[in-house]
Amino acid sequence: RILDLDTGIDHLISIRLHDSTSFFEPCSHDDPLHAFFLAETAFIQAALTEDASDARAAIKLLTAAESLLKEKSNSESGIGSYFKFGSSKKKDEIPEDLHLLYQSCLAYVYLLTAGMYFRRGNYMKGAYSVRRSWKQYSSLIKNLDLLDIDVGDSEVYNFFLSLLLFGVGGFLFFVSLV
Repeated sequence: RILDLDTGIDHLISIRLHDSTSFFEPCSHDDPLHAFFLAETAFIQAALTEDASDARAAIKLLTAAESLLKEKSNSESGIGSYFKFGSSKKKDEIPEDLHLLYQSCLAYVYLLTAGMYFRRGNYMKGAYSVRRSWKQYSSLIKNLDLLDIDVGDSEVYNFFLSLLLFGVGGFLFFVSLV
């Protein structure tokens, strides 16, 4: 499932934003990862053009991605069970549970939203989004120690971990600029 996103992510990294949008948009209403990467594409577009309409579109897509990530992470099986002591979940079930991945994406969405608000001069909403992002990241990092997982070849867990570390680094960089 994660590997299916490679083409769109390649477009995004190569700054082929039209191709990235075309790839992610068709599934963005149902799939939180497509919505997440579509919102990231819109954020990059808005940052590069500095156009007010692009910024409004980015905020709209970031809000939609936030809603879908929250909705899907609350509907996946085993939500939050990895952060509870005495969980009945087995450690090899992490690849099927996308909750951690969605929560990491959500923290990054908060950070991108903060960037858009700061850029548009809405400092209160920007500061609130920065706070939400850090609370999300710190919760994920703090609770990472509670996970008793044999990572192995779990592509979902590896993607989650790389997104988490990238996001925390991006957060620290962002805060150093603000």
